[in-house]
Amino acid sequence: MDNPYTAPHNPIGAPASDAGTYQPPMLAMRGRIGRMRYLVYGTVVPMLALLAALGLFMLLPSDSPIGFLIIMATPLSVAMLVAQRRLYDLGRAAGWSTLLLVPVLNIGLAIYLLFAPGDSGRNRFGPAPEPNPAEVVMSAWALMLAYALCAVIGLSTHEQFEATIKAAVEHAGYAVDAVPPLDDAD
Repeated sequence: MDNPYTAPHNPIGAPASDAGTYQPPMLAMRGRIGRMRYLVYGTVVPMLALLAALGLFMLLPSDSPIGFLIIMATPLSVAMLVAQRRLYDLGRAAGWSTLLLVPVLNIGLAIYLLFAPGDSGRNRFGPAPEPNPAEVVMSAWALMLAYALCAVIGLSTHEQFEATIKAAVEHAGYAVDAVPPLDDAD
């Protein structure tokens, strides 16, 4: 008997249990995402959270330590949620995302999340995500181009900054390349 007033079997937004794949929404807290979506969502969503936190920070008094805490915690917690979704695709528990809080290990986890292939079919965290739509692919390529451009600009700016500092030190009358030995410190 089909009663239209019975409660649904699945929570709202959850993929159907018999579905082979599903389209993962960007701002969901559950579900699986692949490598390319992790690159895009892991960059865009924390940036949006940071902008929201900065907007909230502007409403607080300037000497408030709570504002600094909000600015630091908001993008990090959002990045951990995106990492959890990627870990679900790899068949791993969400607790592994706490490694993002540990220096050096967070780099290893990020590399693992970006390059390890996810489970091809359904796993204990749900069905596999559908193939990436054109928007996600184009966004991923744009982000990779932006990262490369930032690296080139950063390296050239660093060399320029180093040359400026060296010129300023030489102008002050100090020898830049000569480092005095420790014995002549008196």
